[in-house]
Amino acid sequence: MASRYIMVPAPFSYLLVTVALYGILVLLAGHFLGAIGTQVSMESATGILALSALVVSVVAGMPFYVWPAPLLAALGLAQFYASRAQRDYLFFILGSAISFGWFLSHHFWFLDVSFAGVHLSLLCRLLLLSLALALAIPGLVVMGCPPGLLALLLVAQAFLLGQLEESLYGGMHEEEGLYPAYLVALTSAAALIMLHYLVERKIVGAVTAWVLRCLYGAKLVILVLPGAHAQMAATVVALSSSASYIIPRGGKRMSPGQGTGLASAIFVSFFCARYLLFDAIEVFTEHRPSEAVLLGAMLLGTAAASYPIAALHFPASTNARQGVASLLVLGALIFTLRPPLPASFHSVWDLQHTPEREMDDVAIYGERPTVRSAWPAWLLVSTCLIGLSSLTQGPDQPRRSPAAVLSTAVAAGFGVGVYIASEYFAGEPVLQGSLVAASVMTVLVLTLLQHPFASSPQAMPVLFATLVASLPVGLLLHEAETADQVISPEQVVRVEEVRGALLAFFACVFLLLAFAIKLRMGAMAPTATGKLQSRMMRNKATGSSSGAPRPAHLRSLSSALWQRQMDALGGGWLPALGNTAVGAAVTLALMLNLRLADASEEAIFAIAPLLLLLNQDRYLLTGLADKKRYFPVAVAITFYLITCSAQTITQALRYGRTGALGAAFWSYLVKSAAGLLFTAPSHVLLTKYLWDGTRQPDVLLLCSAPLNIPPMILSDIRATQLLAAWGIAESVTQYFMSRHTRLASLKYI
Repeated sequence: MASRYIMVPAPFSYLLVTVALYGILVLLAGHFLGAIGTQVSMESATGILALSALVVSVVAGMPFYVWPAPLLAALGLAQFYASRAQRDYLFFILGSAISFGWFLSHHFWFLDVSFAGVHLSLLCRLLLLSLALALAIPGLVVMGCPPGLLALLLVAQAFLLGQLEESLYGGMHEEEGLYPAYLVALTSAAALIMLHYLVERKIVGAVTAWVLRCLYGAKLVILVLPGAHAQMAATVVALSSSASYIIPRGGKRMSPGQGTGLASAIFVSFFCARYLLFDAIEVFTEHRPSEAVLLGAMLLGTAAASYPIAALHFPASTNARQGVASLLVLGALIFTLRPPLPASFHSVWDLQHTPEREMDDVAIYGERPTVRSAWPAWLLVSTCLIGLSSLTQGPDQPRRSPAAVLSTAVAAGFGVGVYIASEYFAGEPVLQGSLVAASVMTVLVLTLLQHPFASSPQAMPVLFATLVASLPVGLLLHEAETADQVISPEQVVRVEEVRGALLAFFACVFLLLAFAIKLRMGAMAPTATGKLQSRMMRNKATGSSSGAPRPAHLRSLSSALWQRQMDALGGGWLPALGNTAVGAAVTLALMLNLRLADASEEAIFAIAPLLLLLNQDRYLLTGLADKKRYFPVAVAITFYLITCSAQTITQALRYGRTGALGAAFWSYLVKSAAGLLFTAPSHVLLTKYLWDGTRQPDVLLLCSAPLNIPPMILSDIRATQLLAAWGIAESVTQYFMSRHTRLASLKYI
């Protein structure tokens, strides 16, 4: 590519270029070796430099009347090397600018083309100015110019370089060789390396270095978005986002007003860079973003850029952490839910950057009972922010009164309920009311779990009973409402879908409550256990306890003491409440399995682990200690699969496998019943082991496991096959657990 600018024919061009290059290399080597002025005289160095400049002008095809310009530049540089005089360096800059100006005017200046909307003649002027600045800065550094002037020139040079590269690379980036991408990255890397050199030697200050890093870093955005004119927007965002690291200076921290102002400036910078966000999202997602997505991206970027403000300047402030978290959650919710925005937000975009508008179903189909509206999404956003403010209350904030806590809980529950009701139960006012009431009760129960008051033991069961009653009441009222109506088959399907969705909602609610109660019980258990152990240690010190194993009545006494300690802590009613929630969640999950999956046998392996949330209580599960927590899971899986197998066999007895009670039917019946019997030993052994922890003989386990192979292979019932596979897994697991226990016991012998 460079050969087109060599005007001397070969082979003379090779000779002249070699002479010029070797002359420059000799001078560079002499400079770095310190030979100029000692081993090489200044007159010789000046002659070599002038000769190289003259050869370059001849090779480039300069007319003889332009030759004084490169000679002036060479002589000025040589004189400056020796004298460090400002006048000599000005001669060098003037001669270089005239030579480069002739080169641009001879090859490019006259062309009538544009790059990214910028005419080539303007680009040539900017190139000439950029060259003058690039040549002036090293001389000013050597001569020791004022720091303010040097900083101004460095920033101007970085800005000009970014604008030139954006026009050259972004304007016609698809043409190879015009301005390759590696040059953009190379100039940024070289500039940052040189900047590090200047900072280490304290030639430039921290503020100047910060601005230059932002300029050269933001310049790289043109590699991702060529032709988008995004460098200025990226620079503004980089400056505002990194300002917390440099402002205020001297190791001081910001005041609250300064922090708020900087966070506001960050959001304004992202708003000014909205076209950059639009182009970036469109490039990565390959479709036009919506208004809500863009606003959410602005808020997410503001939250990420504001985090250093809270971490560096307000590390102990709860308000600062709440502000950043609120921005983050607000941006994520708007980005995800995409609620409709006011029409005024649509007016801030131009024709090339017009985002899609979020329109709800009402705007498309009109007002109808079953049409969903999008406005409740804002209600959900507000609810999440309310909940976040409650969860992030710090010790430096005043404790809220019970009325304020409960009011916040009611508002949050109402907002979530209204959103779910309008989003998934449009046109069903009865079910919507039941769902909103259940949502409010759920949030109230969760609030009382986390912030217990003196009246919590009396209020919690009432709220939970109201929650439980809202499901059957809502279903009965909905049944009564639809019973008197004549509905089409499509409406029947709609009714069943709505009821199934209501069951799924309540199953999630009960599961959430069961999990929250389990966590609360886990938080209260160490305190109760510590008090119980202290009491037992006192009894042992007075001789009321020995080292022998405790009998059953003493173990039940310890359980009663533990329950009494839980009552003293105000949590005696929690286990029964949690067990009720677990039972309701499992029951509803089984009902959904029956309605949606036609009683799938495999579903029990996903439903049964919910029983791990059960607690030891004083009413039904008095013996369910923590060591027995896997017992209900194993029993539930086994019982469900046996029930499914027995139901299949009963249906075969009732209707007949082949339509008549022949030999094939009796063979099927005997094979199915025998399969159930063969799987029984493995399940009985594991159930006994999970309940009392008694280790079974290894021979018994190894003998019971193969009994599951025939039913797993020969049975025609899916549930029996799963039961047999479950039995094999139980036997193998129990064998290795027993072996591990035996090996661990041998270590103490």
